Amino acid sequence: MRVLLVHDAHLKYAVGQVRGLIRAGVEVTTLCRAHPFQSGGEAVERVELITAMRSTGAQVIELPGLLRDATNVVAIPRARQTVARWRPDIIHVHDGPEPRSVLIPPRRPTVLTVHDPTPHPGHPKTKHLWTQWATDWAERQWRDRADVAIVHSVALERELALVRNYQHVEVVPHGIEVEPVPAAVPSTPTVAFFGKLQPYKGIEVLDSAMPLVWACRPDVRFVVAGRGEAIPRVRDARLTFHHRYLEWREVGQLLSEASLLVLPYTSASQTGVGSLGVARGIPLIVSDVGALSELALTTDYVVPPNDPELLAKAILRHLDDGDDIRTRVIEQIARPRSWEAVGLMTADIYRQTLDRLA
Repeated sequence: MRVLLVHDAHLKYAVGQVRGLIRAGVEVTTLCRAHPFQSGGEAVERVELITAMRSTGAQVIELPGLLRDATNVVAIPRARQTVARWRPDIIHVHDGPEPRSVLIPPRRPTVLTVHDPTPHPGHPKTKHLWTQWATDWAERQWRDRADVAIVHSVALERELALVRNYQHVEVVPHGIEVEPVPAAVPSTPTVAFFGKLQPYKGIEVLDSAMPLVWACRPDVRFVVAGRGEAIPRVRDARLTFHHRYLEWREVGQLLSEASLLVLPYTSASQTGVGSLGVARGIPLIVSDVGALSELALTTDYVVPPNDPELLAKAILRHLDDGDDIRTRVIEQIARPRSWEAVGLMTADIYRQTLDRLA
């Protein structure tokens, strides 16, 4: 079975997805834009991601340049020829697609992954009206073509039904590259937060919670990393703030220092950041929004949004979680969402879709 995977804003996700699909016996060609915005503008990291994707045996078709550069339309016929020669059985598109992608694949049964049924407050918007119009048009085109929609949780399935009533909707978890053993518990208790620093991430809630934590546990470190306007306001020597984009290797170092990864979001659909944490067995403290609670080990790790006091109490309860908890996070949360498991689920959806439409 041959699948053309169309993605633009989800390059990191697509790398893991391709790996899982190939392990499930699916041949994959991917179609994306040659632009490093999804890796924080870091061109070197983007090359590493594309190299990792190609190392799985997948073919990668890259559309050059910026959409608003009219000279880049010449890439369309070349890509069309490459895809036509390869003859995919099914098209799998991620939302937020490159607009030129609509003009390239032949008509085939289509699967659409909807990461955010309703745009979250940090949903990227371009300043260029033409680019935004083209992106919105492509989004509508792919949604109209979709024979089945995939979301990452039951909560998002309900949310999608309020926006658009697809006849066929499947729930497939956000894939995780699971580490073989949990990360060691750090010697210094550390609360970590990283990702795009945007207001809906709730950093101000964590800001207010940390003095309450320090009142009971003055030994706790607080680490924040990421780029954006929502920066921590607390002033304390125990805060380490990396105000920049973290490359993959740096994320691993940060997580190795974390006792807890805290996601106090005030609005969200899901979290790729949380998936990186549970992949290493790190317990998450999350707010009860979107599908975040599905990555929490128990409801004891889930708090209402915008409540610093309850957030602080949850942090204090779990700061000293040991190796046994980390093993449970790996086995109960991460492994059922491994890329191997997700690849098998997705391949089965492809087969069911092809059989249904035959």
